[in-house]
Amino acid sequence: MFRDELRQFVKNVYQFLIGNDGPSGSGLIVKHMGTQEKDGDYSFPNTIKPWWEHLIIKEGKSTECTFLQYINKDVQTLVSESKYWDISIARAMVVGDRVHLFLNRASAILIGLLNAIETHHMIAQCFTIKPSSVELDPLCDHSRDVTSMRVKRLAKVIENLYAISAKCREWSPQIFVTTKSTSKKADSRVIYCGPVLNAKTGVKETSVSGDELISMRQTDLQLIFEHKMGGRIPANSPWSEYMLVVGESSVSYELLRTKPSSPVNIEFTPLKSANKEATFILYNGARLQKLLSYYNLSPTFPPLPDFEDADFTLLTHEDEWNLVFNFILGLPWVLNTVVQIDDKTCVFRPHSICIFVSAMVKAFSKYYRNVKILTAPRPHLLPVLFARIYMLKILNDCLKFCLKLLNIKTVREM
Repeated sequence: MFRDELRQFVKNVYQFLIGNDGPSGSGLIVKHMGTQEKDGDYSFPNTIKPWWEHLIIKEGKSTECTFLQYINKDVQTLVSESKYWDISIARAMVVGDRVHLFLNRASAILIGLLNAIETHHMIAQCFTIKPSSVELDPLCDHSRDVTSMRVKRLAKVIENLYAISAKCREWSPQIFVTTKSTSKKADSRVIYCGPVLNAKTGVKETSVSGDELISMRQTDLQLIFEHKMGGRIPANSPWSEYMLVVGESSVSYELLRTKPSSPVNIEFTPLKSANKEATFILYNGARLQKLLSYYNLSPTFPPLPDFEDADFTLLTHEDEWNLVFNFILGLPWVLNTVVQIDDKTCVFRPHSICIFVSAMVKAFSKYYRNVKILTAPRPHLLPVLFARIYMLKILNDCLKFCLKLLNIKTVREM
């Protein structure tokens, strides 16, 4: 398991409130996204009813009170108690029937960045493992249609998720991936892959091959690019090579962004493709990589100081907190939940990584628009620049690892 600092924080709050790690998946303590400045980073109900089944009934104690009153605790005590946690609470307030928690951002950012470096090292080690426990149904291996492409790519991604999963290493299940609902394999867990449907007809697409879909997406992208640039792309141009990579990557994303067992609806009409989301991800990945490369290669900027010498308390912009809180600190939760294995269950969720990556690049794009990152290298501006470059280097690693898990190729510029 990857160390999840945010999950540990939630457990600490539950321990304070009800004396245990809390019910799994109850949603009583809610994590906020995008409204942290106003609503806090977490909140929980201050009424008794949602908590009732988790409370010790107190004889003679009136239930005509708030939840905190019933358990004889208050927000000031919660804030004080949290000082002993890795991630602490800076302030808490009661608004209506909810308690809102605002984290100590400076310490949380430092913890998040340090934990991310460790997590990325662990992921890199996991990638060296080549699991032989994932098998593709031979009946699905010879067809060239789009559904066969989907199941083949899903099987490869499942190999990656298997490699990073502590649960898979513990249970060592044999995995059999198939599009045939009747296919079985002795002593194996069957992962069913849904068909690719034509969005226009609503039926399984069999007339278009996987290679033809990739070619269609590449052509769409090239036409869009040429329209914007006002000219044709030469066949031997580097941009032509980029179109090939982006076209293939966009198809991979389309096939993986839906729950594996569910059908995928794809638009096969030229210039009606679902390229936008995948292209946006690759574009911002290239933008982030180019920004970091420019800093590293430009003689304008001094070398980064050692990580320990960077002042991360200078990361005070709301968008910076959003990137660290939701994505750098949030990555371990995604990695720990994309595989669910026990004696009855075997589930892989590559679509969760797609959702996570899509939200990450949207947040980065917003930050890129709102903040001038590569400022003039004046002495008084350098400390915040160093902190931002370190944060973006770690964010870039998060993005690259997620795309590598999905076997999605990236480009350096677009």
